[in-house]
Amino acid sequence: MTSIFFFLGIVFFFYEFTVFLRPQDEIERIKKYSNKEYYDKEENKGKALAGGCLFVTMHLFYMLWTFIGVAFASQWKSFLILIIIGLISAITSTILKKLKLENTFIKPTAKIIDGLVCSVIIADIYLVHFQNISPGLVTTFLSWL
Repeated sequence: MTSIFFFLGIVFFFYEFTVFLRPQDEIERIKKYSNKEYYDKEENKGKALAGGCLFVTMHLFYMLWTFIGVAFASQWKSFLILIIIGLISAITSTILKKLKLENTFIKPTAKIIDGLVCSVIIADIYLVHFQNISPGLVTTFLSWL
């Protein structure tokens, strides 16, 4: 059962790596699926609903995966850092939106950093579990602090 849990990390790794490679696509996807007018258009009815449900479901599974990892995995520090990075990303997006700076270079740069750091942490979680690499990147970094 734990192997299935950690294999789910591959899906989230590829998601974060895609955000790192194409941050503008992720920004556009978030704008599109959080816009009520997009769902109200008649030509988008079925496609928009399916895409929006898939988008929300994937993010909910990602959040659930990180919380289960914090509660039950031996690498709980790595999962906790993923949660903190997600909170920082959400707070940054909110601040940029309130300051009307969301269309500047800051948001894609923040997405690139977020995607890179999260994909490295997820790869570390995967490698520590399956390759028995000890102590792992995150634990080593935290021991330096």
